[in-house]
Amino acid sequence: MRWFLRSIVLGALGILAMMPAVGATTPLPNQPVGLTSPSVATLSLFAGANGGNNRFGEVLATTGNRWVLDTPEGIATNGGILMALSGARVTAAMLPSQLLRFTPLAQADALGPFSPDFFGGAAVAAPSALSTGASTTALLVAGNRLAVKTGSRSWSVRSVAVAAAVAKACGGSLSAVALVRPDRIVDGTILGHSCSGPTWTPFTTAGGHALAVAGLGRSPSLQLLRLVATPTGALALVQTPTRGLVVLTYSSGSWFLSATLLAHPGVVRATAIGPRGQVAALVIDHGTERVVRTGSLAPCTVAGTWSAVAFTPSGSLNLFSVVNHPAHQLPSLVTVAALSGNHLTVTEQLGIDVPYGSSA
Repeated sequence: MRWFLRSIVLGALGILAMMPAVGATTPLPNQPVGLTSPSVATLSLFAGANGGNNRFGEVLATTGNRWVLDTPEGIATNGGILMALSGARVTAAMLPSQLLRFTPLAQADALGPFSPDFFGGAAVAAPSALSTGASTTALLVAGNRLAVKTGSRSWSVRSVAVAAAVAKACGGSLSAVALVRPDRIVDGTILGHSCSGPTWTPFTTAGGHALAVAGLGRSPSLQLLRLVATPTGALALVQTPTRGLVVLTYSSGSWFLSATLLAHPGVVRATAIGPRGQVAALVIDHGTERVVRTGSLAPCTVAGTWSAVAFTPSGSLNLFSVVNHPAHQLPSLVTVAALSGNHLTVTEQLGIDVPYGSSA
């Protein structure tokens, strides 16, 4: 699919002249992100060099058997890739980088061919800045705006300045969106952000209405790692200095504490959300690599160097190691291991052929 997005790039050349300039690089969502529905699982990560133009966002996907490379083709992915799932439908958004001012998107059913699309502005570089429903896509974009598209209609852009003001007062900026009610964009869409004080309101509706968080207390700070819509509401993974990793669930207008993952004080390396609302994180606690997950709250120490984690559609947990060889221009080697209890079993290896020296 080398032709992927070629027509979009040509059609967007006029837009580029009108768009405000962006820097040579944009902030990267550094953490690998796993997202799984009952039909398909995706993992977005980086392959290639540790930074710069030889670092490329890639997507791995599975419908339950082997993981395969499923990165939309035809455009550079130096800025990283946002992913969202709705049943078997996969939506990807390529973050702008270098001279790319707009946001290419692509949709596919499970592992089928991608259909191209684009939004003529820059998406927010955060793992949960993209959300999809049965026929609706929402993208949090620069300038405190929410871009929404339903079916084959054009993008509708709405200012979310009120919600952004709440985030700013909290010491953060909007970074996540969840389509809880796609038919009610103003009060059925949740926006989220991290907090560092002096106020503490990490979630609002698109209209700026604050959503209460019950049971968590008022932490001195809160880092929002993930936010996704669920069939019954929404789910968020946050990190606080007092409780460590906390899973929050949303229903009936309020957030509730669902689980506390025993990973404090830990540095989160990767996160995953499973098909039935399971949550897992790969963390480094005082130099020790661990996996923590709901349903098995005790941390599991894993030997070796792992860089990503994802659930399969059946709910089993996989770990990934990515070994890059940019100096030798060799494919990046990805090793996949299944985690059962505290036991790891290597199940497959695959290579990602990164076009070193080129951003085209």
